[in-house]
Amino acid sequence: MLNLHRIQRDWHCWTPGQVPEEDWDPEWEGSSNMPLADVHMTVAPNPTTDRFQITLSKEEVSGTLDLISTAGAVLLTQPFRSTSATIEVKDIPNGVYLLRFSSGHECIVSSCIVQH
Repeated sequence: MLNLHRIQRDWHCWTPGQVPEEDWDPEWEGSSNMPLADVHMTVAPNPTTDRFQITLSKEEVSGTLDLISTAGAVLLTQPFRSTSATIEVKDIPNGVYLLRFSSGHECIVSSCIVQH
């Protein structure tokens, strides 16, 4: 029997070289006041045929949302300034992709599947 329950995993990362660790300032322009380690991203439905609904667990965060192929090509970029956003993928080929939410020099990455 097929198990339709999926475990959602988020990867939190910091982009090295943008701001030296000793100079980290949570008030830095372009970042939120909340570390992204405290924020979780939900992607549903996953897999999908036409669109993903992306939801962040905190309202205080804003940044950029990217859809990235496994080859590393950025297929879509859009600003993210609320708790949720929708990404249309009906014209994107079947496959596994990454959704990256970036705020300042931190990001959250989650995998997603397009299956028409």
